[in-house]
Amino acid sequence: MAISASSDGSAISVKHQTLLTQLRLQHLASTIPVTRSCDDAAGLFPHASVSLARMLTPITSLCSNYSVRDVDAATFIDAYAQHLKRSGKIEVPVWVDIVKTGHFKEQAPYNPDWFYVRAAALARHIYLRKAVGIGHLRKFHGGASNRGFRPSHHADASGSVQRKVVQGLEGIGVLEKDPKGGRRISQDGMRDLDRIAVACLEAAREEEESESEEEDEEEDDE
Repeated sequence: MAISASSDGSAISVKHQTLLTQLRLQHLASTIPVTRSCDDAAGLFPHASVSLARMLTPITSLCSNYSVRDVDAATFIDAYAQHLKRSGKIEVPVWVDIVKTGHFKEQAPYNPDWFYVRAAALARHIYLRKAVGIGHLRKFHGGASNRGFRPSHHADASGSVQRKVVQGLEGIGVLEKDPKGGRRISQDGMRDLDRIAVACLEAAREEEESESEEEDEEEDDE
C-alpha cells in the first residue's frame, strides 16, 4: 500500500486519504450539479481519473437521493405554491375569487392564493402515483355534505375546478397525458418538484443549524 507523509510528519495511507477527500467534498454537494452516473461525474471533473470519478459520483448525486417523499406534505405544498405564484406561468381563471370548490361548500375559499395551493397539492398527489384521472381528484378533494339532521355523506369536489388546475399544470409542462388515461407527472415536472423538495430540506437544515447555534450561544452566556 502506498504511503504518503502528512504535514506533521505522520504517515497516512491512501485509504485514509480517500476518506478525508470524501469528507471534504461532502459539504460541496449542494453546489455541485446533480449527476446520476459516473460519466456525468467525469464530465464535471475532466482531469480526474476514472476511480476518482466513481468516488465522486455518490457525493455529487446526494441531491438526487432526495425527492418529494422526503418532505412534509404541508411544507412542500406551501413552498411549491409560492414557487408557482412567483413564476406566473400557470394560467389562473378569472373566476377564482368567486367560485366554490364544490357544491357542498357554502362559500368560496378564504385564501386568495388557493388556486396555487390546489395546483401544488394536485401536482404532489399525482407525483406519488402513476396516473390519476379527474374522477379520482374529485373524490380526493371532496368533503362531507351537510344534510341537516340526516347523516352527512361524502360529496365530490368540483370537476371543473380540478380540470382547470390540471390543465394549468399540463400547460407549463408539469403534467402530461397518460396513454392509458388520466394524467401523470412529466420528467420536467418531476425534476422541478424534486428541486423544490431539496430546497425545503436545505431550508430546514439551515434553520436547525441556526437554532443550534443560538442555543450554544445562550449556553455560553450562562
